Amino acid sequence: MELKNGIPSHDTIGGVWGRVDPKEFEAGFRGWIEGLTDSVEQVVAIDGKTLRRSYDRGSGKAALQMIDVWSCKHELVLGQEAVPEETNETGALPELLRLLELEGAIVTIDAAGCYSNVAEEITEAGADYVTALKGNQKGLHRDAKALFEKLEGIDRLPEGYKTVDGGHDRVEVRRCWAIGVEDTSIKGLEEWPELRSLCKVRAERHHPDGTTQTEERLFLSSLETDPERLLKAVRHHWHVENKLH
Repeated sequence: MELKNGIPSHDTIGGVWGRVDPKEFEAGFRGWIEGLTDSVEQVVAIDGKTLRRSYDRGSGKAALQMIDVWSCKHELVLGQEAVPEETNETGALPELLRLLELEGAIVTIDAAGCYSNVAEEITEAGADYVTALKGNQKGLHRDAKALFEKLEGIDRLPEGYKTVDGGHDRVEVRRCWAIGVEDTSIKGLEEWPELRSLCKVRAERHHPDGTTQTEERLFLSSLETDPERLLKAVRHHWHVENKLH
């Protein structure tokens, strides 16, 4: 804009922003961001975090919990929502998802969002989901873990996909296996909308001193049993950890 009288003072700028309706600004901002994106398949990572130093001990206020929606391709925050103190991420997620244009995207979510109603919001928006499966779905996690261990023990795991990366004086090996839902008899899977695959990712970090760290994660997904595609989606989700937080 043209500023004939120079840059406004700090107080003037603050006064202008103080009169802007936050919700209206947020809607306009989201519309602008959506205009920058395209229809090419992209990974949208959703993750919740506690803001550092937001706990107010004097007034007894709890630390502020935020949900961030991150476009891994464009490295932009597509949306952000504060989690009300009386609820958790699950309560705030559906409302946030309804505000976003997600058609054609792959939405990745950490275990805190591993609920069928969240998956339903994503599929109704025309997107796919890859959600981490952990202890908050205790029975499902236990049965899925036992299935993968059984198949691996008898050498019947389906063909997986493997990547090898180096950096920081270590080698990282990641492997992914996927099982079609129709090939399992695990109870509770029918509650998940358009669920097509169970996925296991094993990450190994080989350090220069000869030690190895191994981590395994399980996922539920509406994607077909394509281990390469699933592993790429999982790896992209880590962007929200490394590039945003």
